[in-house]
Amino acid sequence: MRNTTLRSAVLFTLALLASATVSPTSAMAQTYGWSPFGVGYVASAPNMMAGVDGYVLFPSLHGFGIYVDTKWDVDSPAHDPYFLPNMTRQQTEDQVNGVYFIQRKDSWRGFINVAVVKPVTPALMLYLGGGYSERQWFYNFKDPAEELGQLGLFWVQAPEATSHSVSMMLGAFLRLSPYIAFQTGFETRPGGFSIGATIKFPPR
Repeated sequence: MRNTTLRSAVLFTLALLASATVSPTSAMAQTYGWSPFGVGYVASAPNMMAGVDGYVLFPSLHGFGIYVDTKWDVDSPAHDPYFLPNMTRQQTEDQVNGVYFIQRKDSWRGFINVAVVKPVTPALMLYLGGGYSERQWFYNFKDPAEELGQLGLFWVQAPEATSHSVSMMLGAFLRLSPYIAFQTGFETRPGGFSIGATIKFPPR
């Protein structure tokens, strides 16, 4: 299912890129009428469903600009009320008598992603860039004595399993109104479909 979603995102974004080559407005201003600033919400489905982003355009640089975002996993076990931040997986297995493993879950965070952004028509703006992603692993255990967690169930992290990787991203903004633009695209780590909404100002 995830691979199908990613392939659909790639094909959709490539179609948007192709549409930029047939714009009849190449003689317009370098920003094609786009607002110079924007801030909004962005997510990368299905792994990081919360995030914030923003862009700024520079007409003096032929309309090019900078896009930045950061995203995170809202369902991370680190947010669970029975997550024990002062214990690790290894400490749990070594120190809690009779404890047994229930399940493992990964959680992603996208640190500052940076991209080059460029309006290509009055209705379309593209971006291409990359960033830094972190993958954390969490373990769910059962304490038979029920001294930890809720009825003995609790989460701990395995910091030794944390990994970091470079993520590439490609996407587009579509103008919906003078105030709002819709965002779509995809990124590689974790592979996912990007979606968001950005408030443009001043409105144009």
